[in-house]
Amino acid sequence: EDDDPVSASNYYLDDQDVSGGFDPVVDVSQLPAREHAEQLLEDYLATVHPFFPILSRPLFTAQFRQLWESGGTARPVGDTWLAILNIVFAIAARHAHLVQAPWKSEDPNDHLVYFSRARRLSLDGNALFKHPDLQQVQLEGLVAFYLLASDQINRYVEEYRYCSQC
Repeated sequence: EDDDPVSASNYYLDDQDVSGGFDPVVDVSQLPAREHAEQLLEDYLATVHPFFPILSRPLFTAQFRQLWESGGTARPVGDTWLAILNIVFAIAARHAHLVQAPWKSEDPNDHLVYFSRARRLSLDGNALFKHPDLQQVQLEGLVAFYLLASDQINRYVEEYRYCSQC
């Protein structure tokens, strides 16, 4: 009864628009409230980091604390670190909604806002042509993990394939 061709169906559900929360005017420097940011980071470190230790936990948490103690002004040089922080927030926010954590945001698509910020900060069209550094490889790996957690299986495979070539 369906008029859609069979080729339009997708078993992996990655036909969903991953950029649905992408806002071209999103403020990339905006951070969530400190308490919520700390909860997101702790959730990421407790649930993802033990199995996917792509970040240096002591270094990243020290940089995170320095960011908050400076009132948001002191952050590592470049936009990649802030992009990594936002993708960590995106992964944790996605997890919080999946497990119905009591501290989760009211917005079920808040993970897309964090992903949008990371995308604007460091996943531009020139990323393929830049020389990869450790932070860029970490970001690409975390984006692959986020896409996997967001049911974007084919996009995850492509991101992982690209990241493994770095």
